[in-house]
Amino acid sequence: MLSSAVEPWERADEDEVCSNNFNGFVTGGSSNSFSRDPDYPKANLQSSQVSRCPIEDGVVHTSRWGTVSPGTVLAAIAAALEPQQVQISLLLNEPVQTNDTDKLEKFERYRQMTLLAQLHNTWAATLAGDLAEVAVYQGPRLKGDLYLGPGGTWNDTKIPRVHYMDQRNGGFWQMTDAEARGGIDGLILSGAVQSWKEQLSRLRLSQLLEMYYSDRGVNFDTQYRACERQARLAEIRETSDLLLIQTINFARVLSYKSPEAVQISDEKLEEFSSKALQAYNSHLSSLLSALHCNDPLPFPRVHLDVILDGTWTTYEAMQVLAYLAQEADVSYYGSSMAVMNGEDATWILRETHNASDLFSLRNNTENSSDVTWPRSLNLKLSLATFSSYLAERLAEQRRRNVIGGPSHVILVLGYTATISDRDHRESVQIISRFKQQNPDVRFVFLASNINHLRFKELSTIDPSYPDVTIALPDSKVETVVTKIIEIITTIPGRITGGYCDGSSTETRRNGFEGYVTAGFPLTYRIHPLYLEHSGDVTLTFQGSGHGNLRACVSRDRGSTGTDCSEVKNLEEMALKISSPCANYAYQCPPVYLTITVTNTLTRCTEDDCRYPDQVRFLLHQEGLRCTRNPYSADSDTDVAPRSNSDLTLHVILQTVSLVLISKLIARF
Repeated sequence: MLSSAVEPWERADEDEVCSNNFNGFVTGGSSNSFSRDPDYPKANLQSSQVSRCPIEDGVVHTSRWGTVSPGTVLAAIAAALEPQQVQISLLLNEPVQTNDTDKLEKFERYRQMTLLAQLHNTWAATLAGDLAEVAVYQGPRLKGDLYLGPGGTWNDTKIPRVHYMDQRNGGFWQMTDAEARGGIDGLILSGAVQSWKEQLSRLRLSQLLEMYYSDRGVNFDTQYRACERQARLAEIRETSDLLLIQTINFARVLSYKSPEAVQISDEKLEEFSSKALQAYNSHLSSLLSALHCNDPLPFPRVHLDVILDGTWTTYEAMQVLAYLAQEADVSYYGSSMAVMNGEDATWILRETHNASDLFSLRNNTENSSDVTWPRSLNLKLSLATFSSYLAERLAEQRRRNVIGGPSHVILVLGYTATISDRDHRESVQIISRFKQQNPDVRFVFLASNINHLRFKELSTIDPSYPDVTIALPDSKVETVVTKIIEIITTIPGRITGGYCDGSSTETRRNGFEGYVTAGFPLTYRIHPLYLEHSGDVTLTFQGSGHGNLRACVSRDRGSTGTDCSEVKNLEEMALKISSPCANYAYQCPPVYLTITVTNTLTRCTEDDCRYPDQVRFLLHQEGLRCTRNPYSADSDTDVAPRSNSDLTLHVILQTVSLVLISKLIARF
């Protein structure tokens, strides 16, 4: 990924991937769409002919900011952190062959040049270096009619694995569009990275790149983001004379040292360098077109467990999952994701925080019989398997006194699924039992306009925290993923009671750690079952020295609330909720806790910091109702005694009703 390379030769797949390649992204029509796979046998080159769409390696796909060469960006940042300016005469060796009069003449001329003939490593690593290649290698061959580019397109926007280049330039790709964007971005970042490094000594490269290639921008100066590269470049272009000088000096060194360079006079080198810069300025409009900035949006942060039905072909299913992982922010700092075959309840993908694991699904599918893809949906089997797996995971967390964090979401992709009465009835029982032990887990059922009512009945098992059914008119990737993200982004995190030690409420101070990003509050929910029959509940916050926070409690979803307290720097603060269910005769509502950054010192440097301006907190709770360990030998698996649990009563009534209805239907 750090080096740029082109695979130019014919591959025998051009008729398929090149024919409509530059009218938009290749979409393919085959249901077995592995034909889009770039892993062609590289040894089976058909001839020495150049392909109509050569493959460009060492580039990355960004969602809205064009294809970029990351090696160029990294080289610029490295150069900026160790700036060097060297006379070109120090980079040249005297020719060994004394009869090469042209080279001897150049050597003497360059050696006698003044301090103006210097190379700056940042310019050489970015635009000047690539423009010098254009001048040296294209100038003599194209007689000054120089070309920048080409651009290209990806095999697939959802699973981008290969970048096909346009071949209209006749095989000259000294400065591709991806390299040009990388040079621009690298030059922009190189001008500020040293200052940022002084402000935060442990600024990580991953933080810098993620902030720049996002809508939020670099927190030290939010004008530094890829969507504003045109404005930042305009500031740099005021030094266009310096770019020309650096291009000429690098071209001199390259022409002198490269065995592939055509030896020309220094005057011609200057002329071709000037024409390369002119070609670059003319090409900028296409490089910077279609750039626009959006307001930054919050990322979902959930443990997303997916049950997949047979709606999509294997490749289409991988598109759905890959796009879902991208939009759900599956990453070390964001969401996790697991995928189950909804037909036989086997794992397609075990839980991961790495979205790139989804790109290995294709290899796993072809090379292993262990990975199978569904053709239908066995809902009760999948729910039973997932419920057992997830219940054990949650139980282990609570045994370790981890009582808060992202919510768990079980996403059932059942767009074309049909559910029998028996399957439906047993699914109700499985979900009911599971929610008695883990009431914070959310189920999201994705269905069509035809079968959504069947899933709708499953989403109302817990009336205090109903699940979600999504009915969609089609199963297109964008339609499906956009709606799912819209739902799961609004799901708050969870705070629960721990396991009991002989009493019904928590006496120990169980807690967890969290990080809040400036401008993006965190919201947590405490389920009513942890509030019922409890006395006073105390939430204690410990600051970390990263800045100040405000913590607010509300009983209404969507409302921040007015019962707020400040957590300043390293101070400790307690929020007290007195008798949380005393004033509610029928049903005790949940508690919503919203944590907001009011001031950041931009000093979050530990490994768990996603951004430098995050603020860390420790939260402990006392007084929440505890639950008995459902995996101990003598435990009752209910969260509350049956006589006092609205959820349990509702489940019993609904299950009995479904049994009676099914018997009546059977009689007719």
